[in-house]
Amino acid sequence: MPERLTIQINDHDNVAVAVHDLPAGTKLEGGLVTRDPIPQAHKIALRDISAGGEIVRYGVVLGYAKADIPAGSWINEHMLDLPESPALTDMPWGTRIKAAEELPAPTRTTWLGYRNKVGPAGTRNLLGIVTTVQCAAGVLKVAVERIKKELLPKYPHVDGVVAVTHPYGCGVAINAPLAYLPIRAVSNLIRHPNFGGEIMVVGLGCEKLTYDRVLPPEDITPENVLTLQDYAGHDAMMQAILDMADRKLQRLDRRRREELPLSELLIGMQCGGSDAFSGITANPSAGYAADMLVRGGATVLFSEVTEVRDGVHMLAARCVSAEVRDKLAAEMKWYDDYLAAGGVDRDANPTPASSAAVSTAPADGEVSLSMSWWGGESRHEAYQKAIAAFMEEHDNITVNPTFSAWTRWEDTMSTKFAGGVAEDVCQINWNWMYKYSGQGQVFTDLREYSDYIDFSQWDQSAIDLCFVADSQQAVPTSMTGRIFYWNMTTFRKAGLEDYPKTLEDLYNAGETFKTVLGEDYYPLHLPGYDRMILMVSYLESMYGKDWADPATSTLNYTREEVAEGMDFIRSLVDRHVVMPLPVYYGNNGSSSASQSSEWITGKIAGILEWDSAATKYRDALDTDNRDGFTVGDEIKFGDYNGGFTKVSMGLAIAQTCQHPAEAAMLINFLLNEDTGASIMGS
Repeated sequence: MPERLTIQINDHDNVAVAVHDLPAGTKLEGGLVTRDPIPQAHKIALRDISAGGEIVRYGVVLGYAKADIPAGSWINEHMLDLPESPALTDMPWGTRIKAAEELPAPTRTTWLGYRNKVGPAGTRNLLGIVTTVQCAAGVLKVAVERIKKELLPKYPHVDGVVAVTHPYGCGVAINAPLAYLPIRAVSNLIRHPNFGGEIMVVGLGCEKLTYDRVLPPEDITPENVLTLQDYAGHDAMMQAILDMADRKLQRLDRRRREELPLSELLIGMQCGGSDAFSGITANPSAGYAADMLVRGGATVLFSEVTEVRDGVHMLAARCVSAEVRDKLAAEMKWYDDYLAAGGVDRDANPTPASSAAVSTAPADGEVSLSMSWWGGESRHEAYQKAIAAFMEEHDNITVNPTFSAWTRWEDTMSTKFAGGVAEDVCQINWNWMYKYSGQGQVFTDLREYSDYIDFSQWDQSAIDLCFVADSQQAVPTSMTGRIFYWNMTTFRKAGLEDYPKTLEDLYNAGETFKTVLGEDYYPLHLPGYDRMILMVSYLESMYGKDWADPATSTLNYTREEVAEGMDFIRSLVDRHVVMPLPVYYGNNGSSSASQSSEWITGKIAGILEWDSAATKYRDALDTDNRDGFTVGDEIKFGDYNGGFTKVSMGLAIAQTCQHPAEAAMLINFLLNEDTGASIMGS
């Protein structure tokens, strides 16, 4: 049987979907020949469609042709006008309700779950710890690592511990009209069925999202809430969290799975990134399973407000009452109002598998761009001010920003990259080009837009650092390198008046710290990653050659030379310069050194860190040590220069951007043009 090339979903459809990329001139089922190259998962016109004619798939109208489309042509979203959204008032309801017996029968009517006193049962038995503010996330992350290592092994019937952190709670308009949405989400997460009714909430003490906004008065007790500022120092905070967790785990460990009816099962459906195939594969499968579960008494939720807006009348037909229909309409109206307030429409939702090719020239009419970044208040203010100046100069371009603090930002962006819904212009970390676009699949090659970006403003060496997979994937916004920070308070306590400047100085400091201050004092801290960086710096300064050849992606060092570098790192441990990693991680988990009690109290007196991290490490020191914070010089190991410098951040254009020329103009304005660069400080 010949391989199928297309799929026509409904007999009434006038388009089919390409199973894989099809060259122009391909003969399809039924004898139709493609006029254009058809990308995988895109639509093919099965017959001639006149301008204004309906484009039908799934038996429903997706839109109307902007111009004549001959049979065999590629159809993308830019070739059609969207239909008007169905009116939300007076939608017919109850016209397609299926009786329970008409739904497919489930293969079983019971399941093994954890019964809760209130609400649906849990599918797992977890300790859930919820924060009220992003500032508590770092401490909680360290605590969870310790709970997993020190406490969980004692409680074999508990499946795990989960830290529910979020970027909300501080610096927010807590009484804003829509603030109830994140507050409601946090409040409901505290009572997640998988947490077994055990409430554990950790706050900082000065946030706007106070306990009374997420908990009823009877639950705000020392047994359920813990305020970090009530404890004097990192160790005390950590012990308080572990003590509370231990009490919760004792109770959770008594829980056992029971055979429960499906009526106690609540399942949420979540889109994983729709494309033309999910509507004919995953969605029907999930829908059939949902019908089986509902017939058995379970509850199934869906959250696809964006996808169902144009099919809301179909859902209304399955509503059991006018009241349910009106609740559905209210959710859709919220979405309509949200889009209107943002000045955008529904065509922002299709994924790359439904999107068209783009032009490399600026558009003639109105253009809407989106841009995302993370940072602190000063960066937010600078970007917004510069964007406003850009829009004033280019009055046909609107730029819609999305920004937040760093906490969980990469998680958000990685999901967007995977789903093809990232903003048009993205602030990125240097390693994101390798991590998410290692084959050049996410970010646009900016060389195509050299008419709009003045590359001469950068040193070629800096530009080259953003050249990945034969593509200029970004331009640098800042450079950074690793430098030494020292706590001279501890050095002086050991009788040393200067920080190390040679390898011999390092060895001497290690011996002196051990002799004068004790076994738990070290002149330098190096996590695993930084040990590699210092080893490379050592070898480059000894041999005078780069670590690797970027042209061939090969090392410039022999096995024996690398072994010499590893022996160097080993000598730092043996001579008490740096703490053994098992000891450090046993005390601190995977947390940043700035959050460790050893750095805070001066027991480790040096760190090799980014030059942009000075404030973070200085401010982390306690009051007895902060005045001793000093930025050091490069340590001289050999006759040559070593060190590690890289692009700190860059700006990139997503391949899904429909107006990359304008996006390139925006980047150039922010980084190179006098007005934007002066605002940004670039």
